[in-house]
This record gives sequence, C-alpha cells and structure tokens, in this order.
Amino acid sequence: MSKENSKGREGENYSEDKVSLTRQEVSSSSSNVSQIEEIYKHCLETTIITAVQGYTPDGNIFFWNKASELLYGYYYNEVIEKNIKEILLPVEEWDSFNKTIQDIIQQGKPTEPQKWTVKTRIGEEKQVLSSMIPVKIKDLSYIFCMDVDITELNKTQDKLKESEQKYRTIIEFAHEGIWVVDEEFKTVFVNQKMADILGFSPEEMIGKSTLEFIPPEEYPDVQRQRADRIKGLSGQYERTLICADKSKRIFLVNASPIYDASNKFKGAIGLFSDITQRKEFETMLKREHDKLQEFLNLSPSLFIFLDKDGNVQYLNNTAYTVLKCDNSAIGKNWFSTFVKSSQRDTLQKHFEKIIKEQTTSDFEDVVYVTNTQNEERVLILRHAFLYGVDGAIDGLICSGMDITEKIQAEKERRAMEEKIRQTQRLESIGILAGGMAHDFNNLLVGIIGNADLALMEIPNDSPANYYLKEIIRISKELTHLSQQLLAYAGKGKTFVKPISLTELIKNIETLITLSISKKIAIKFDLDENLPLINADPAHIQQLIINLVLNAAEAIGDKSGVITIVTKHMHCDMKYWQTTYFGENCKEGTYIYLEIIDNGSGISKEVKDRMFEPFFTTKFIGRGLGLSAVAGIVRAHNGAIKVYTEIGKGTSFKVFFPAIEDTTTQSRSIDFKQEKSEQVIKQKQILVVDDEKLVRDTVKNMLEIGGLHVLLASNGEEAIKIYIENKDQIALVLLDMTMPIMDGEETFRELRRINPEVKVLLSSGYNEKDILERFIGKGLTGFIQKPYILSTLLETIKNIIKEP
Repeated sequence: MSKENSKGREGENYSEDKVSLTRQEVSSSSSNVSQIEEIYKHCLETTIITAVQGYTPDGNIFFWNKASELLYGYYYNEVIEKNIKEILLPVEEWDSFNKTIQDIIQQGKPTEPQKWTVKTRIGEEKQVLSSMIPVKIKDLSYIFCMDVDITELNKTQDKLKESEQKYRTIIEFAHEGIWVVDEEFKTVFVNQKMADILGFSPEEMIGKSTLEFIPPEEYPDVQRQRADRIKGLSGQYERTLICADKSKRIFLVNASPIYDASNKFKGAIGLFSDITQRKEFETMLKREHDKLQEFLNLSPSLFIFLDKDGNVQYLNNTAYTVLKCDNSAIGKNWFSTFVKSSQRDTLQKHFEKIIKEQTTSDFEDVVYVTNTQNEERVLILRHAFLYGVDGAIDGLICSGMDITEKIQAEKERRAMEEKIRQTQRLESIGILAGGMAHDFNNLLVGIIGNADLALMEIPNDSPANYYLKEIIRISKELTHLSQQLLAYAGKGKTFVKPISLTELIKNIETLITLSISKKIAIKFDLDENLPLINADPAHIQQLIINLVLNAAEAIGDKSGVITIVTKHMHCDMKYWQTTYFGENCKEGTYIYLEIIDNGSGISKEVKDRMFEPFFTTKFIGRGLGLSAVAGIVRAHNGAIKVYTEIGKGTSFKVFFPAIEDTTTQSRSIDFKQEKSEQVIKQKQILVVDDEKLVRDTVKNMLEIGGLHVLLASNGEEAIKIYIENKDQIALVLLDMTMPIMDGEETFRELRRINPEVKVLLSSGYNEKDILERFIGKGLTGFIQKPYILSTLLETIKNIIKEP
C-alpha cells in the first residue's frame, strides 16, 4: 500500500452496528473468554506483519486488522460488511475462492497455505500466501484468513530462478568442466561438460568420492589439496582423471572452498580444463627439444645462444668444455665475460649492428676468448638469428669450432716440416762430411804410410828426416780434423761405457774453468744421484767443452755467468718434437746436461744453421764446434733442446738415454787371435781396397815388415784371388766402402768359402758403427784409417802368429 493511501485509525474502536455479528453479541456469547484471549485478539488486530481478515461463508468481511490495511490499502471502515471478492479478488479467482470456502467449512480444517493473486486499492496486483481457518461460533461458520505478501519474494524467486537458469545454462554449456563436492569430498554436482569429458553421465558421478576417478599414485597430492581446501585456501594444480573407458586425461584445476552462512566448510568447487592435448604437445615438444639438445650436445661444434643484449642464454656441452664453465655462465654477458679485451669492442659493435639491421653474412668471425681457467682459445663462429614464439628476433645463435689445436697443430706441422728439412739438410751435410772424412783418411793413409817408409830408408842424421817427421805430424793433425768431420756425421770413433755425467763434469771442472775468461763465473747444479748413461767419456768431454766455449763467446768480454746443470726427466714423443735430433728418440727417462749463459742470445737466422759444419759467426774459426756437438749427440741417440732470447741468454739442454743396468756394456768384439811365437812369413796377406794409393802404400808397408802381399781393388776380385790362394792367405785386410761388392758382402762370401778365414776390417769411419754390423759374425779385428806402419804391423802380427 502506498503512503498516499495510508490513513491511520488510531483510537478507533470496532462498533456492534458495523458487523452482522456485533461485539456485544460476541461478547455475550463469549462471556467466558479469558483475559489471555483478549490479549491474542488485540495482537491479531494490531499486528502489521500478517494480514488477518474475518468473513462469512458468503465472503462478507467482519474483521480487518492493521496489517490488512497496510497490505491492501483499504481502511477498516471501508471494508466492513463488504464482500472480499469484490474488494480483493479478480473475477477469475471467484469460483476458485468459493470452492475453497465450501471445502474448508465442510472439512472443518485449515487449508494449506495457498497462493492468491489479489488487487490492492490502487489496482496493483499482489501475490499473497493465504492460510484459511474455519471457526464456528453458536453453530455459525466463519472464516479467518491470514495473508502474507509474497509479491517481492516471488519477484526475488523469479529473479533467482532466472539467474539460476542463466548460470545453469552457462555451467552446462561451459567449455570447462565444473565439479562440486561436499565436505566429505563426495560429488554433489558435475556439469554436462565434465561428465562428457570423462565419458559418464552426471547421474553416474553424483554421490561418488573424487578418489574413484583419480589414479592411486596421485592420492598423496589429493590429500594435500583437500587439506588446503579445508583451511580455506584456493589452489591451482594438475590432476589426472580416469575416464569411463579406463583411459586417462590430464586437467588443470582451479579449486576453491565453499562455506555456509555460518562460515562452516561445506565442500569445494573446481573448474577443470582438459589439458591432455596440451600436455601431449608439451611432451612432444619436450621430446623434440631433448632431441635437439642431445644433438647439440653431441655435436663437436660449439653452440652459443645470445639474447639481444649479448647475454648468454644457452651453451652446449662442447661450449661448456671449451669455456670450462658451468651453468653460472648463463645470463652473463658474452663479450665482457669471455671475449678477449683486444677484440671486445669491435665484436660487440658488430653484434649490435647485426641485431639492429637484422642481417647476417656468410663470413666467419675468428674470436679470441679466455675461458674460466684463463686459457686462451681461438674460435671460428658463424651467426644465425634466434627467434621468439612471436617470430621476432630475440638474439643470435653463434656456432662454430674451437680451432686452437688446429692452429697449434698447423704451427707444429710447419715447425716439424722445417725441422725435417733442417734434419735432412744436416743429414745431407753429415753424409757429405763423412764421405769427405773417409776420402781424407784414405789420402792420409798414403801420406803417413809413405812418409813412414821414407823414414826407414834414410839415415837418422839426414836433413830429410825432420821434414818427413813434420809430414807425419801435420798428417796426424789432419786426422783430428777428419775425426771432427766424422763426429759431426755421427760416425766418430767411440769407446762407449756406462758413465756418470755428474762425475765426468767434476773431473773436468778445472779444465772448464781454465778454458774461459776469468770475468765469467761458473755455477754448478749437479744431481748427485744421477742415473748412468752409455757414452764415450772423451766425446762427452769434448761436447761439454764446446758448449762452454760457445757460451763464453756469447758473453764476450763482459762479466757473466755460465750455469752447468745435470738432472733427469721423463720425455714423451710430443716433447721430442720440440728438440733437435729427437725424431729417433723413444719415450722414457733421459739424463740431461744443461749449459745456461746470460749472453747475447741467438738470432733465428743463426739458430736455423748453427749445427751445420763450417758455419760460424766468428771472424776466425772453422765452424765445427756445434756441428761436432750435434754429431756426438746423434751418435749417442740423444737430442738437443735450445732456449734463447736476444739480449738475455741461451740454454743448451742435451739429452742422453738413461740406463738401468750399471754394469759395463761392452760393444767390442772378441777378436779371434791365434797364439804363435813368430810371424809365418810364408803366408800371404790379401789387401782389398778400391783406392790405389791405399793399396800400394799398404803393400809397401807390409813388405817392409817381411810379409807377402796380394792386392784386390774390389770384392769380386778379392773373392776370386782368395779362392785361388786360400791355403797361402793368412789374413785379409778388407776395406769397408768399395764399389761393385762392398766390405760387408765380401766378408759374408769369404766366410761362406772358409768359415775360419781371418779378416781384419779397415775403414775411415768409426769403429762403433762398423763393428755393430759384425757382432757375432766371426770378424777377426778392426783398424781405423789412417794408420802408421808400426800400428799396422803390430796388429797383423798379433793376429797371424803360429798356433
């Protein structure tokens, strides 16, 4: 009822003349009504909550309380004795109203609350919920009707129904599944989408625990999630559900707790997004990513991913190995962390230009980097763009190779080629020097031999005696030169035995000190427990003196220091590549002699030629000092390492193989010597040599000694003569180097003819090299060219004595 139509009736009393049944009549008929009933009556009249009307079976109103006035807009005095149908009910409701009245009166029981549509004073339709109660007074039936306005309630309910229908439609047609559970986590609602995804009907799922749809392996996580819901926490997680066909699907769940008005936990609601395909796609992508990463990690190439700022985003295994870093390198700037400072600015600007202009080239960058262990590496890198998911350039992929070893190997290859060329040159010179020495010795045989013979023919007081002796003396000096040439060629005469390098140096310490200027100090750093080496002491002494003199000459007239060191070390094949003459050395323990000076150093040009014979930087000298050192080292199967720096000095480190057994290892041959008291002058000596001068000189020398001589100019001729005269030939004096058939072949053929043949081998080359080829083969002896008459005769007489 509107405020305009609302009129109060405060103080107004009901009168008997206004109703068919007056209050007086009611009062007289209800004289026994208690005070309590009066209170009830007053309450009904004055309440503003429930509208109460009283009317006769015909619908004539006799009671109209305050709430009725407020609800319908009619005042009490406007409705008394009027028919309720005319005032409130639309015509279409009359029949239904009459029937309801009659039924109530007949049954004598109140009706269930019924909905009625009524009209107010202003014509507004309202819906009320009415309860009708039959009452009998003096056998007369009356009806009391109690109405509650449910118009707004119905509107609210209609809105709720509309809203419910709207949300139900949304829920039913949602793309996600919706699942509601109670406080025991049993299903109270699922939308059709949820049921369809799992292959059930909603009815099949209602009442079931969620655990019936979840694999057992996920139960622990289910319990954690349930605990969070009970605590009032929402959450997002992934959950696997079992479908009706026993297949499994994966969902992303957004779950929230549900509380009632009293804030009591009543369950939870979850929004289920089916991400099975997404997970399968992610799995496939991960598999492809893993394959790609495996490929990148197996690749020998480096792969380095940089973002647009040059920060490292990814490194493959090869890159980690080369840079010697771990995952802490990810995120660091490539240029400031790894690129050498000399290249950093240039490469960073180049990188920024590539990113800005979005263009790469086919050119490869040579990048110098320093890894985390401060090692310098050289990389050759190419570039490609790194794209993001939106197709935009996110950075750069750098791929390439570590060419440090390749560059080093190329340097070593060139150095090795140069060393091989130098070795070949030195070997060629050595062959030439050896050949020269051999020919030289043959000539000296003729000179010395003939001078010896001449001395025997003239009186001791003859003036010519002096000159012949001078010829012999000078020839012997030439023999020393010849020996130096042979030493360079590695073919000098050697007498090898186990020696201590430290002890040898101690024995010649005075000689070393006296051989250099007093301005130069000598320091010794000698290993007292040095293993022994197999060496010729005289040659090693010559080597030490030559190197000391060379060091002293490098220091010159200035004050300086020469340090002599003896130690031992293990040398591998890689180390030998850095030495002179180390190509034939084996891996193992080597003794080394190091002579260090603080002189002027050696230039590269001199260093490349310093071991060549006759090469010298001195104004006066033959240039055979270092060449003799080289020959001695090669003859002893050693090597030389040279360190030098201009203006600072030089170190010569000479290596000799160490020996385990310190007992004397003799390389001599047990020559067969026949014991007799006198020379068998009836026997003949077969002299075999390709040089006529040598043959004639030796013939004369032997005949002076009372021996008969047969001559042969080569091996074939010697074999023929021996076969014809083998019974008369007591000894064969055999030259080693000859055309047609050399000494070795001739010796084998002589032994085949007569296993007891006595052969004295003669050569201008050193005894060691020759005898090593004849060990255990029955060689009688060896004599080194050049030789003098007395030496030759003494050697032969010792061999061909009577038994």
